[in-house]
Formats: sequence, C-alpha cells, structure tokens
Amino acid sequence: RKAYIASPLSPTHPIRTHTPQQRLLRIPTRIDACAHTRTPPHLSLRVHKVGLKDYDEYVEPFISVVVCDKRGRVLETQNTPVAYKREKADHLERGGYLVFDQTVHLQTQLEHIYEGNSGIFFELKHWKDGKKKTSCRCWALVERDEIEDGEHSMELYKKPADYRRRKGKITLFSVKKLFCHIEMYVKALPSEGPAYAKRASAVTFRKKGLKKK
Repeated sequence: RKAYIASPLSPTHPIRTHTPQQRLLRIPTRIDACAHTRTPPHLSLRVHKVGLKDYDEYVEPFISVVVCDKRGRVLETQNTPVAYKREKADHLERGGYLVFDQTVHLQTQLEHIYEGNSGIFFELKHWKDGKKKTSCRCWALVERDEIEDGEHSMELYKKPADYRRRKGKITLFSVKKLFCHIEMYVKALPSEGPAYAKRASAVTFRKKGLKKK
C-alpha cells in the first residue's frame, strides 16, 4: 500500500500565521485584513509651466515639489525633469514660460495632507554656473483647502520658501501677470470608484492664505 504524504502548508495557512489562541477563536490577523484593505486616494499634480520675465536666462530649471506639515517638517520631496522648452508670453512685452508638462504622483496620502494641515510647495530651482550650485529662484504654494480637481494658476513668491507659512514672511516675487500653472486631480483605486475620489476632493476647509486666479 502507498503511504499518504500530506502536501506542505502554504506560508499564509492559519497554522503558520495564527497563535493557538487565534486559531481557537478564529481571530483574523493582519495578513487576512490586508486582502480587504482599500488604499485611500492620493493627489496627482500636473506641472504645466512657470511664468518669468527673464525666462530665457535660467540653466537647467526644474521644479521641486515639497509636502510640509504645519510645523514646517518635510514629509516628501520630488523633482521634475528639466524644462523641455521655453515659450514667449503673448500678452506681455517681456516675459515667457518655462514649460515642464510633468506629472508628480504624491506618495503622501490625501487624508494625511488634510489632517496635518500640510502645504504643497513648488520651488523653481536652477543651476548657477558661477557658484557651482543649484539655487531656488521663486516658489508657489497650495494650501490644503486649495486642493481641488482642475487647473490652477498660483502666485510666485520670493525665496526662500517658508515651510512654516508664517504671516509677514511671504512676499510676492513678481507683479506681472506671470504665474505657476498646474493641474490637480485625485487618484483612487478601482475598488474605491470615482465616487470616493469625488468625495475626497470635495472636502472643504476655511480658506486662508492663497487666492486663486
């Protein structure tokens, strides 16, 4: 007679992942819970262009997207590639745009941005050949209550970027009609559906700080 040989247990079998008490009470573990976890929506940002009067003078300009909480602690930083072209502004005698057309997918959950009263900074940086270093030229800001699907034009401020967003420390960089142009949209997993993303983007808070153009 042929002896019966049991097949090996899988790594996720309860006898491997549960304690004797859990197996007795059938308490689900973290492994079981992960199968049903829904990932909260995240924010994606499309950086279109930045308007400057001396747009044709910058070497290797790029955008640093920085997420900071209300205390000024950096939660996340991502850099775009270098601007791929420059455009003259038709509505101004002098000035134009650094065009990026790059999408940045923030890894910080949208829920954490709301709860932490975080701000999203867009720092325009470029290479200074004389000093052999990368320098910030100007920056823009999106507050948590500014997060809304669609295109946005943001004012530019003088460096350095104030991650704590203190009153009186933020000064306009230019008085001309040249702005930082971006597009925001909330991304959710298919299991959540478009309704979840719509609810998340519809969360509103009392406005303070930026004025949308």
